[in-house]
Amino acid sequence: MRAYLFPIQMGFIIFPVLAALFTLPYMIYQYRKYGAMLFTRILIVYSMILYLLCAYFMVILPLPKEDVPRLQQTIQLVPFHFIDEISQRSFQSVISFIKCPQVYQAFFNLLLSFPLGVYLKYYFQKKWYHAFIYGFLFSLSFELLQLTGLLGIYRYPYRLFDVDDLIVNTAGTVLGFMVTPLFAKILPDRKQLDELSYTKGRQVSPLRRLLAFLTDGIFLFCATVIGAQLNVTFSYVLTYIVMVFFYFGILTYSFQGQTLGMKLVKIALRDDHDQLPGLVQYLKRYSILLFQVYLAPCFIADVFHYSLTVSEPFSYILWIEAGMIGFFLVLFVFKMILIAVFKNGYLSYELFSHTHCASLVHQRKHIKMR
Repeated sequence: MRAYLFPIQMGFIIFPVLAALFTLPYMIYQYRKYGAMLFTRILIVYSMILYLLCAYFMVILPLPKEDVPRLQQTIQLVPFHFIDEISQRSFQSVISFIKCPQVYQAFFNLLLSFPLGVYLKYYFQKKWYHAFIYGFLFSLSFELLQLTGLLGIYRYPYRLFDVDDLIVNTAGTVLGFMVTPLFAKILPDRKQLDELSYTKGRQVSPLRRLLAFLTDGIFLFCATVIGAQLNVTFSYVLTYIVMVFFYFGILTYSFQGQTLGMKLVKIALRDDHDQLPGLVQYLKRYSILLFQVYLAPCFIADVFHYSLTVSEPFSYILWIEAGMIGFFLVLFVFKMILIAVFKNGYLSYELFSHTHCASLVHQRKHIKMR
């Protein structure tokens, strides 16, 4: 039993790392397609990733400590050979039958691919022949990993390529596909998940806006690095002006209310009448926003730096100014938290510029349906 538990334990250990690498692309895909992320969908997709990881670990692990010698037999191509081996044995009880290696190996091979059939039927809504094909290819990838010594890492195969495993794994996938309707009453319907995602995606969530803004920050950081390589240097005040006027002003205006980050998650800026804002409105919005999230923190850090070198009276004045700016910065963060929790209200830069974020996913979905 430990031979089966160890790969599962390793799967749970590696899964957080794999999930961290997968999360950002998955978030972008969900926001572009549905406009929202559902906890139920996340649970289903991530459970599938965990399952696939554990399944491949069960085939691969445990790894040999050193290069293995050539096995006497590396390929078994006789179909249903395990049934012949079972029939040649005599069993005194049900327990002795279950403990037979050929029996429990066939059972675990069937169980190994069973969840794949469930995912194919329930989440991907495939046909039975798709389950057969994918189940066969899934099992074939197992056997090829074994036959090639883990893609050439080992000189010789350290496990047997067995055609019976192909048969049983494929059967397990089809079986999982066939019994999935039995769980229909306890599983949320896939179409309902999609409709709920589109409905929820009409409103632009704070996380979606944050993802767009962080993407813009990455673009700006890359531009800063390139500028540094070209010996182009700016003070943080001048950088603030350039970002407000050129990137978030002229560029957003040229892209019909979208920054590059907004294009990625399919949101756009609109005014109080759901029309495209003017250039002045973009400048108002981002002059306030970037002051709160960029200029104010830079100023406070600058105050701390200069307070170590200037005289005390001037240092006190600087700290008073920094304290006032910091107070308004805390209020801004607190208001963001309230909006994220209660899902209503507008931030200061939105009220000042009369702009808000609108989702384009739902609108485009209905345009395509006409």
